[in-house]
Amino acid sequence: MTALPMAVTDELLAARAQRGERAAFDDLVGRHQAMVYHLALRFCGEREAARELAQEAFVRAWRHLGGYDSSRPFKAWLYRVATNTCLSAAAVRRPTVSGELEVEPASGPLSDPARLTEGRMLAEAVHRALLDLPPAYRAAMLLRHVEGLDYRDIAEALGQPLGTVKTHLHRARELLRVRLGALLEAGERHDLP
Repeated sequence: MTALPMAVTDELLAARAQRGERAAFDDLVGRHQAMVYHLALRFCGEREAARELAQEAFVRAWRHLGGYDSSRPFKAWLYRVATNTCLSAAAVRRPTVSGELEVEPASGPLSDPARLTEGRMLAEAVHRALLDLPPAYRAAMLLRHVEGLDYRDIAEALGQPLGTVKTHLHRARELLRVRLGALLEAGERHDLP
């Protein structure tokens, strides 16, 4: 893969890739591989499945590159391809909770081993609750709260109307509130963050 300065935009690389320059597409993969993998990992919960989903997303992106509109942000289009790949996989198989949930050790009140364990248990419960959401809700939640996209970018990435995205996010938050309510109340009694 050729190291290109970021001055060469994704959109320029995508235009070159649309003309058949495989090296330009390889550069796009290099730039966005981690983002697509992490999106897939959060979506399915398994590292190996996430690697496969990320690879499938890039294969689909290459196959459908002709449908990319270079006047639009490439990253949003790639989010859409990756999310649709994850949604297609979710329709076939049920996500699982990865045994390797990443929780950073904290300093302060959670540095106590018992409290750190409680924090990890809470993080795992949140992770499980996210995986239990309907795929469309999970996709919206991940793009909003993990990837940090605004509502319009989520709508574009998912190919949905803005109102649908807002509804999915609202319903997802309500489901999470119900599913995690008792656990969060218990955490408040123990001063969990």
